Amino acid sequence: MAYHFIGIKGTGMAALACILHDEHKEVTGSDIDKYIFTEDGLRARHIPIYSFSPANIKDNDTVIIGLSFDQTHPEVKAAMDNPTVKTYYYNEYLGILLESYSSICVAGTHGKSTTTGISSPIDCTRCWAKSSQRTQS
Repeated sequence: MAYHFIGIKGTGMAALACILHDEHKEVTGSDIDKYIFTEDGLRARHIPIYSFSPANIKDNDTVIIGLSFDQTHPEVKAAMDNPTVKTYYYNEYLGILLESYSSICVAGTHGKSTTTGISSPIDCTRCWAKSSQRTQS
């Protein structure tokens, strides 16, 4: 089983493809032929990037669809019409992936990048361990 990304050069899609590849999953994707800087990380990992074609959809694949594509796109249609293929839109699969992680959300009008930068070196595993101990008491 492989993961195939429709619109793999999108910012979030490329990052998600790299995460799955780094988890030792087989990853492929398709997108426009024009160079986009987001493909650098994909190419560094030797993730194949194909031109759009319904032939890119293989039996038993998990297909992750970029939010720019609707059900009329030929690859999306091929994936959704294949009963052996699991299909998810990007945001759906991101939610599934995050179920196996603890995560923190930084939101607001100003200071998100600064707060994220300051927070990134913090090891939160102890924070969650203490939090779960309190909720179990």
